[in-house]
Formats: sequence, C-alpha cells, structure tokens
Amino acid sequence: MRFWAAFALLTCLQAAACGGVARPDAGGTAGGGCSEPALATPDAGVFQAPAVGALGSYQVTFRNQCAQAVWPAWSSTGGLDNSIVDSAVWLPMPPGVERTVTVYGGVREVAFWGRTGCSFDATGRGGCETGECGAFMCNGAPQNTTVFDLELGFQGGYNLGLRVDGASCGVHECVANVRACSAESAIMNACGEAIACETVCDGPTSSCCPQPGSGCTGAHAENGAPDVGDLKITFCP
Repeated sequence: MRFWAAFALLTCLQAAACGGVARPDAGGTAGGGCSEPALATPDAGVFQAPAVGALGSYQVTFRNQCAQAVWPAWSSTGGLDNSIVDSAVWLPMPPGVERTVTVYGGVREVAFWGRTGCSFDATGRGGCETGECGAFMCNGAPQNTTVFDLELGFQGGYNLGLRVDGASCGVHECVANVRACSAESAIMNACGEAIACETVCDGPTSSCCPQPGSGCTGAHAENGAPDVGDLKITFCP
C-alpha cells in the first residue's frame, strides 16, 4: 500500500510537470500527455513446459491495442485447477504488440486480465495502478479490474476494455467508460481522476458486461470442464 501511494503520487506529479493531468479515456487507458516511467522487467524465470499429452493445452494470443503498456496476468480460480502458463505471459506489452503463450492444464478454472501503470524492480517488487495483485506474478484475480473467467465470463470490475474470442469460446467483449462510474464505484488515483470501477453495472450510462452464461460455454472435455480451445484476448478492442 505504501508503494502504491508513492507511485500514484509520482504519476500525478509527472503529469503536472508535463502541463497536463493523466486521464483515462473511454476504454480505461491513460490518455495524459506524459510518457510512462521507465520500467524494469523482472526475470520471469526459465519456463519448463510439461509434456503436452499429460495435461492437454491451448494457446492464448494477447494483443495490446491500448495507448499504454499492458501487463497481462492470469490466475487459477478453482481448487481443482492444475493449469500452468508459459511465464512469458507476465512480461509487459507495449502498444501494438502481440504475444502468444501456451496454457497447459485439463481444468479450465482460469481467469485473465490486464494491468496498467506497473512499476517493478528487477526482483519483482512493485505494483500496478490498475489490476494490482500484490506481486509481479499473481496468485489471485483482483477487484476493480476487467477480469474474464473462462467459466463465468466477466466479473464486474473494470479498468480497461477487453475482448475474448475463440472458435469454441465465442466472442465476449467489455468496453465501458471509467468516468461514467458512480462515485461509490469509482477508484481514484492520487490526482483525483477515476482509473477503474468496482462495477460497471451501477449507472444509467454504463455497460453491464457480466451476463449469465457469458463464459466459454462451448464443448466440454472428458473431465467436464469447458473445452475453450485457442483464444485471442485483445486489450482496448
């Protein structure tokens, strides 16, 4: 918490120094005139892929169409999940970059989201302005963030636009305006600007992304879990 308070204050001071205030646009991305601070990319470690036949696998292609860097993240959402994801998933993605990682595992109890305004040192200590999970590598999905659970769909929070699509999963999109959140729902930065929402379902002008049955409801594997197939996840579609 102390780190994030200092980081948010630094972001605000940088915006003021550039003659502007960092503001999120309609997609939830930073739209200020200041460049992002220089970032250190922690070591994600050498990934040792398991035997594909032992767990099954599918690929997830991330594309960043935001105006700022996005740090993808994933987390298991169920106690039975044994998924393993290529550690390259944790590395930051500058605007316009696309990356494909492989997810190994037979139980699809997995959620994906994007983090913004991240600052880490070489050891992985630091934090993010939105999508924060307490570490460089996440153990759980955060609140106040556009999280897509493969089984349940969007979870209600919002920090940036997100689209998930795949042959077996279908197309699921959540694009809202953080400035349209209610005062009770809005998450503010040190400059007093809304950067995320507790929920995007609480205002007359908001888009309610969570819908019943909005997860990957295609064919099912032998263990009963959704057979999501390969996915494409687009930030700021």
